[in-house]
Amino acid sequence: MGVDLLVLNSGEWLLGAELAASPWYVLIYRQRGEPQNEIHLWLPRQDSPRSEKYACKRYWLNASIRWCVEIPREGAPGRLRFTAPDGRVLWARQRDGRGLADLTDRDLRLLLDGSASGTFSGL
Repeated sequence: MGVDLLVLNSGEWLLGAELAASPWYVLIYRQRGEPQNEIHLWLPRQDSPRSEKYACKRYWLNASIRWCVEIPREGAPGRLRFTAPDGRVLWARQRDGRGLADLTDRDLRLLLDGSASGTFSGL
């Protein structure tokens, strides 16, 4: 059972779907007024081994491009990976320590504007 509404710095997010994806339970929240912007929360099931590979992914529409924004486990702390459906990978450093879900659209635009190209692995 999930929380129906998240109120974050980035706005209000409504629970849109709950998916069982062993060993995870995935909650998908859509931003009120911008349903193509999504936050996906991966919650480990109670009896599953814990993994911190991804606890949160954010899907965000900017200038008609839908980006997936992640904090990879292998990356340096606060390093965000932006990936686009066409295969582009950009990296940016997040300096304020806020959670990925708390970043506003303006925060994400600024990070995207200051990002640099890289490979998917970040190497």
